[in-house]
Amino acid sequence: MAFEFIEAANIGSVTQYARHRGVAQSMVSQYIRSGRLHDSVRKIGKDRYEIDFDLADKEWDAQIANSRGTEVKGPTYAQSRAIREAYQAQLSKLDFQERSGQLLLAADVRREAFMQGRRIRDTILAIPDRYAAVLAAETDEVKIKQFLERELRKLMGDFIGDETERAA
Repeated sequence: MAFEFIEAANIGSVTQYARHRGVAQSMVSQYIRSGRLHDSVRKIGKDRYEIDFDLADKEWDAQIANSRGTEVKGPTYAQSRAIREAYQAQLSKLDFQERSGQLLLAADVRREAFMQGRRIRDTILAIPDRYAAVLAAETDEVKIKQFLERELRKLMGDFIGDETERAA
């Protein structure tokens, strides 16, 4: 009959496992209470536990690997503060430029462009009514062309404020 030797499992107390890991006993107890060590731990008394070292080592290493994988990514406090300061400087610059008249509000510019476009449209659409009788009496094509060019240049000069257009 052959005897087979069975190697005893590496099992011990919380204190022995802490010594094995090279950590404080309170840290092992905390891992047990928080459930980070669960499969490797068996309760044998009110506050006494029996720990399978091999299985506990695997659970412990997995917890460390998980905690490293879930580190908070993002800027440091100093980087965040530098970003905030840069934005504050940009806002201050914009505020200064607006107050000093170097910037206009986009809504104001859009509204004024719309009103100017409406005035131009209305003036151009009024040309036929204003000059129909004068042009109907004229038979010379060159004179009609010159008359229309002169009047259109005058209108454009009124809108752009260019004295050269009105003088032409």
